[in-house]
Amino acid sequence: MLILASSEGITSGRKINTKLLFDTRYQKLMNYETPSYHLINDFKRKSHQIISDLFVDCVKFAQYYQFLDLSTIAIDGSKIRANASKSKILKWKTSISSNISLNKKKHNNSPIKSKNHTLFQEKTN
Repeated sequence: MLILASSEGITSGRKINTKLLFDTRYQKLMNYETPSYHLINDFKRKSHQIISDLFVDCVKFAQYYQFLDLSTIAIDGSKIRANASKSKILKWKTSISSNISLNKKKHNNSPIKSKNHTLFQEKTN
């Protein structure tokens, strides 16, 4: 059950417990037993090395019987800091509105023409 959960990216004891309650694959694996998330977390903590070794054995088994191709493995651990606070959005909006008003004053409230205005006009021959 833990190997299946980790293969699906589920590591939380509570999420595993929810899978045991609602997912038939997990229920059949556990013979319809539903341990609490406390028990799942305690087991994971106490048996960490055994679980790691079992996971390696499962990967080797799957590779040996060609269920799994390990020719390309990629891990993306990139972390991108969020840059969208309310104050920055407000500054951005005021900057845009001030630029629009400056352009309107500069062009006497007429629409701003693009430099390549022929792109959007039909060609007449």
